[in-house]
Amino acid sequence: MPDYEDDLPAIHAELEAETELNGHYLDAAAFRGRTLTDIEIDEANAEITLTDSKGRRYLMSHHQDCCELVQIHDLSGDFEAILNRPLTIAREETSNTHPPDVPGDSYESFTWTVYEFGNADALLRIRWFGTSNGYYSESVQIDRIPEPAPNYGQPL
Repeated sequence: MPDYEDDLPAIHAELEAETELNGHYLDAAAFRGRTLTDIEIDEANAEITLTDSKGRRYLMSHHQDCCELVQIHDLSGDFEAILNRPLTIAREETSNTHPPDVPGDSYESFTWTVYEFGNADALLRIRWFGTSNGYYSESVQIDRIPEPAPNYGQPL
């Protein structure tokens, strides 16, 4: 039986490049093997900015359409413990069932989106909660923030 373990870094690099070239949305699994150096949460609990060791920045947020509300419900874990070490855990799950620790309210439509990022020592868990009338998306996306265009020939 062939041993593909030596090929995994090359395969992962190919998949990562394909993910970043074929659209703005990144799956959480694309962060496996990456090293985060910074995590920022906005005051409204509506956006999280992730920065990796190559200086690439990513925005985790909901793309607002109209009449839906999507926010960070809670975070658990230690931010500092996952920074500056390669992520071995990077996953996303969605559910239309209330978790056991949250009382169920009656919404026309709701979605829980849970992201987990971690390594051997720590796990950061981010739970997003979205509600709508059922017509609008309640999803959360991760988008790569484009780098500013070079300022050729312009004074700084």
